[in-house]
Parts: sequence; C-alpha cells; structure tokens
Amino acid sequence: MRRRRWILNQITRKLWYRSVVIGFLGIMAGTAALVVQKYFPGHISARVGANAVDSVLSIIASSMLTVTTFSLSVMTSAYGYATSDVTPRATRLVMEDKVARNVLGTFIGSFLFSMIGIIALRTGAYNEEGRVVMFVFTVGVVILIVVSLLRWIDHLTRLGRVGETTELVEKVAREAIEERLKTPWLGGLCGDDIEEKMPPGCTAVKAGCVGYIQRIDMDHLARCCQDGRRRIFVDAVPGSTTYP
Repeated sequence: MRRRRWILNQITRKLWYRSVVIGFLGIMAGTAALVVQKYFPGHISARVGANAVDSVLSIIASSMLTVTTFSLSVMTSAYGYATSDVTPRATRLVMEDKVARNVLGTFIGSFLFSMIGIIALRTGAYNEEGRVVMFVFTVGVVILIVVSLLRWIDHLTRLGRVGETTELVEKVAREAIEERLKTPWLGGLCGDDIEEKMPPGCTAVKAGCVGYIQRIDMDHLARCCQDGRRRIFVDAVPGSTTYP
C-alpha cells in the first residue's frame, strides 16, 4: 500500500472524518436551496405547507444534539467494556466501527443542516419557493435520520460486547495474517540472520522515540537502492516496538 493511500486510510478510520464530511454535505444542502429556489416552479409553493419547515428544523436541531450526546456516552461505555472484558488493544478497533462513524456523522450532519436552515429562514434568505425546496431537503434528512436510528438501535445491542469484540479482533487478525502470507518478506528478500549478513560499516537507523512501527514503505526503500550502491537491512517489521 502506497504512502498516500495508507495515510488516507488512516484518516478515514477516524470518528471525526465522516462527521465532517456528512456535516459539510448538510451545510451544502442548506445553501443549495438558495440557488435552486430561483428555478423552482412558483405554483407548487401554494400546494405544499412550506411553513412547516420551521418547526421541523427546530425539532431536528434539538433532538440530534441530544441523540449525539447520548450516543457518545454509550460509545464511551462500550470502549470501557472492551478494555476491561476483552483487551485494551481492542478499544481502537471498537473506535473504528463503521456503523458508529456513519450514524454519528449522520446525526451531526443533520444538526448542522437544521442550524443552517433555521438561520437562513430567520434572516429571510428563502422566499416561498426556497421554503418548499428546503422542505424537500428536510424530508430527505428525516428519512436518513430514521434509517440511521434503526441501524443504531440494532447495533447498540452488540457494541462493546465480549462476543462481538472478540469476533472483530479475530477478523482483523485473520486479515493481517493472510496479507502477511501473501508477502512474507514485505516484497524484500529473506533475512533470517540479518546481523550475520550485514557487512561491516553499516549505519544503524534508530528510532527517535519510544513507539511501534505501523508501516514500512518498501517502495520508497527500493527506490533508494536502485543505483545499486547501497543495501538496506530491515531489522524490525510492522508491530515491533522501537526506542532510541
């Protein structure tokens, strides 16, 4: 896996990433109504109760803030259960749960969407056609919230439980083992006795701090050795603890 792709993969696993993305989409939906209202048929606004959008947005804003706070408290408890009942290393896997990230992102995005809509309505940015467009967007957001709530309720019954967390650890471990079996030497050559094969005068590259290796960029190391004047001996695989 190349460096940029690996960094992007690490970012997308964070809880805040999808919240920011869906929140941005919510803001874009709110502002899009300002543009679409210019091209929306005026006769439809007389048939649709567009004034109801004010109360609906207020309900979404208040309820999503409450649900998000509740969900975060539940997730914090689940992290504690995973740490005490399974293993502290499983906590990171629970924090990267896709369903939890999608649901929280939907809640936060819906909250931002409703806030932008309320501000725009209070400032008079929408005309009658704009209110209808905002009403249509709001109905779509409500449907998204209902689907997310149903998924979240079903997922909460398993989040942080011993069986679910153990299966998650087993799945990640199996994927890592299978990937390692495909490339046992990470694309390099076997170095069972690295210290014996190393020629004299080699320069040791030591870690600057205590930690563990997450990834080795074999493509970059290979490019460093293309001229044939240097060789690199990798003495620590991903997962190894490092220290100065």
